[in-house]
Amino acid sequence: MAHKTTAGEIVRSLRNLADMTQEDLAEVANTSAAYISRVENGIARPTPQWIGNVAAAAGARIKATATHNTVTSSAA
Repeated sequence: MAHKTTAGEIVRSLRNLADMTQEDLAEVANTSAAYISRVENGIARPTPQWIGNVAAAAGARIKATATHNTVTSSAA
């Protein structure tokens, strides 16, 4: 049987890609670090809207980091 990716796995992956702590992500996504922890550990079941907000917050950080790295590396 194939493994189904959980909401917690998605949130943790996005957070790690953005190089953010749970506290960092909570601040930007206007939620609590405790709730992020519960989601990542499969205790809480977030709404699709919450996941979208967190993904947008992490995605903005990922995009900014990628843009900065591109500018930095091309200027060298």
